Amino acid sequence: MINKMLDKIDWSERELRRSERLAAIGELALMIGHDLGSPLQTIVVTIYLAKAKIDNLSIQEQGILKDQGFLEDLETIDNQLNYMDKIVSDLHDYARSLSPKIVDIDLIPFVKNVLAGMIIPRNVEVKMEIDDGLTWEIDPTMMKRVLTNLVTNAVQAMPDGGKLIISGTSSEENAILNIKDTGAGIPPELIPKIFDPLFTTKSKSMGMGLVVAKRLVEAQCGRLNINSVTGKGTVVVVQIPIRKNLNG
Repeated sequence: MINKMLDKIDWSERELRRSERLAAIGELALMIGHDLGSPLQTIVVTIYLAKAKIDNLSIQEQGILKDQGFLEDLETIDNQLNYMDKIVSDLHDYARSLSPKIVDIDLIPFVKNVLAGMIIPRNVEVKMEIDDGLTWEIDPTMMKRVLTNLVTNAVQAMPDGGKLIISGTSSEENAILNIKDTGAGIPPELIPKIFDPLFTTKSKSMGMGLVVAKRLVEAQCGRLNINSVTGKGTVVVVQIPIRKNLNG
């Protein structure tokens, strides 16, 4: 009896420390996201204006900039800016209160539109296997963030190339989207930690992508699960309920 009471107290203390840690991370995320938002926007505008000025140069002058590597340097800055913007967006989505605006969307054009706005390496083959006419009742802005994070993770898991397979189907209760990669997979001992804020095994990551994706999916009454086999790859399963089942 005493041992059970001690175990319960120990569990309660761990949960309290975890809650306090998550609250502190949330406050820090909100502060960082707010403070970095303005200077990042300034950089975005500056890069846009720089590109506009280059477009107004003569072909000869543009050639000189290209030969000097200036255009390539500008593109590198732009790519890194996009990465920084993703970090700020993840921090903001983790800390802010969520109020989904649910609409009915056709999944195939939605996924195609999200992929069109991303940079997918040439050595990654993208395949879509989504049932015709499959719809989701979701917040499009939130789900775009979810899909962007999940696809980014999948691509990063295949630095030497591979296949990214996005499949969609439905059951009586849910519309289901699977994002599968053929990367190295996640070691079993790390699976319990992958949804912890700031946990990452990547050198270039804050460890917020999956955390944010899960939070956004759950805000829409959905579920996000991960199945992974070391050496074979990972499948992220996103399930969104069919609303008529929730209402009746």
